[in-house]
Amino acid sequence: MYLQKHVQNLKSVVWFGLGRVSGLEGVNKSEYLHVFIEKNKKEIEDCEGLLERHTENKRLADEELGQEMAGVREKTREFQEIKDRLQAKLIGLKKIVDESTNNYKLAESALKIYLSTEEKENEKLQRMKDAYQKAVQDVQEKEASLNDLTTSVPDNERKLRDAKQKFEDLKKEDTQISREARSLRAQLEESRQAMNANRSRGRVLDSLMNEKRSGRLPGIFGRLVSVIKILIRYVA
Repeated sequence: MYLQKHVQNLKSVVWFGLGRVSGLEGVNKSEYLHVFIEKNKKEIEDCEGLLERHTENKRLADEELGQEMAGVREKTREFQEIKDRLQAKLIGLKKIVDESTNNYKLAESALKIYLSTEEKENEKLQRMKDAYQKAVQDVQEKEASLNDLTTSVPDNERKLRDAKQKFEDLKKEDTQISREARSLRAQLEESRQAMNANRSRGRVLDSLMNEKRSGRLPGIFGRLVSVIKILIRYVA
C-alpha cells in the first residue's frame, strides 16, 4: 500500500514536470527533464529501494504463502482423509439407520398385527368368560331346579301312586258301568220290543173289540180273555 502511494506520487510529479515542459517555449526539454530527474533522483532511488524491498517482501511472502498453502494442502489432505473416512462411516451409519428404520417399521407392523390379534383374542376370551358365566349360572339354576325336583319327587311319586290307584278304580268303575250300561241297554231293548209287541197286541185287541161290537165276531170275548192271560204270562 505504501509502495503504491509513492509510485502514484512519483507519477504525479513526472506528469507535473511534463506538463510544465510542454508549457515552456524556447527551453530544451531534455535538459529540463534531466534537471527535473536529478532533482528527484533521491526520491526515485527511495522508490526503487522501496520497490526492491517490496519485491523481496513479496517473494518472501510468496514463499511463506507457498509454505502455508503446502501446510494447508497437507492439512486439507488430512482433513479430506478424515472427511472421506467420516463419509464412509456416515454411509455405513446411514445404512445402519436405514436398516434400523426398516426393522423398526417391520417391528411396528408386527406390533400392530400383534395388538390387533391380542385385541381379537381378548374379545374371544371375554366371550368365553361370558359363556362360562352363563354356563355356571345355568348349572346353578338347574341344580336349584334339581333340588326342587328332588324335594318334590316323593310327593309327586305319592301323587302318581294315588293317580294310578284312582285310575285303576276308575277303570273298574268304568267296567262296572259299562257292564251295567250293556245290561240296561239290553233291558231297554227288551222293554222297547215288549212295548212294540204290546202296541201290536193292543191294536189287535182293539180290532177284535170293534169286530165284536159290530156283531161280526160272536163269542170272541171269552177267547180274548184266554189270549190276554197267555200274553200276560209270556211277558212276565
